Amino acid sequence: MSGISILRLKQVNEATKLIVDDRYPKTLLVNDTIKRTIDNGRLLRSVLLSDKNSLYCH
Repeated sequence: MSGISILRLKQVNEATKLIVDDRYPKTLLVNDTIKRTIDNGRLLRSVLLSDKNSLYCH
C-alpha cells in the first residue's frame, strides 16, 4: 500500500513540475501578448481618429 502512495505522490510531483515549469510561463506570455494586442488596437484607433493636421508638425 505504501508503494502505491509513493508512486501517486511521484505522479503528482511530476504534474506539478510540468505546470510550474512549462504551462504557467506560457500562460503568462499569452496573457501579455493579448494585452499588447489590445493596446495596439487602441493606439491604432487613436491615430485614425486624430486630426490629420496634428500628425504633421513642421
